[in-house]
Amino acid sequence: MKPDDWLDRAERRLRAADALFEDDIYEDALFLVHQSVEVAFKAVIASKTERMPPRVHSLQQLAKLAGFEKPQLFALLEPAYVGVRYPDAPLVTATKQETHKNIELARRVLEWSRSQLK
Repeated sequence: MKPDDWLDRAERRLRAADALFEDDIYEDALFLVHQSVEVAFKAVIASKTERMPPRVHSLQQLAKLAGFEKPQLFALLEPAYVGVRYPDAPLVTATKQETHKNIELARRVLEWSRSQLK
């Protein structure tokens, strides 16, 4: 898959997160925000290495590999991603404000990612 294809997927996931946010479904919106950021970082990694990105889900790890300056910004998204995926994991209760903040962060990551593609 080409880096632009990865980024297109990231943008679709962010649009889906926006729709869930508008319906006040914050936990699922955060899950898709995580997916969006993850795939955006994978686009950058694929562009820089000309190889498939690693099959990991840690935003902090992917941010470092992509060269993103502040991987600690994703503190809420990591537990939200696990909580929605696995029924026996603690579910993160997300507020409207936290979810909106993370959607805006994802937008910045997508813009940054687009600027990093060769």
